[in-house]
Amino acid sequence: MNHDIVPHKTPRALARQGLRLPAIIDDAGESAQRKFVEFFVARIRNKNTRAAYGRAVMQFFDWCEERGLSLHEIEPIAVKLYDRTSDAIDLAEIERIRV
Repeated sequence: MNHDIVPHKTPRALARQGLRLPAIIDDAGESAQRKFVEFFVARIRNKNTRAAYGRAVMQFFDWCEERGLSLHEIEPIAVKLYDRTSDAIDLAEIERIRV
């Protein structure tokens, strides 16, 4: 399954293309879904950067899901714990995402 975040697509259009939003975002409702997609479109113009950030965000949300966290339960301490426990993501990449 392709996990890339694609610009100018609504959540439904993403699903039709076999792409997915993180379950945490999907479960949070249409407003969260739209804001998530809009963030990647408006803030990250370079497609390679968008793809890298998309992978990092997907890994983080997968980690949160494994721990039963919803979007509204994610606090800075969760990011710090992930930061310390994740071997899959370069710590510098996490710092860029936090900004």
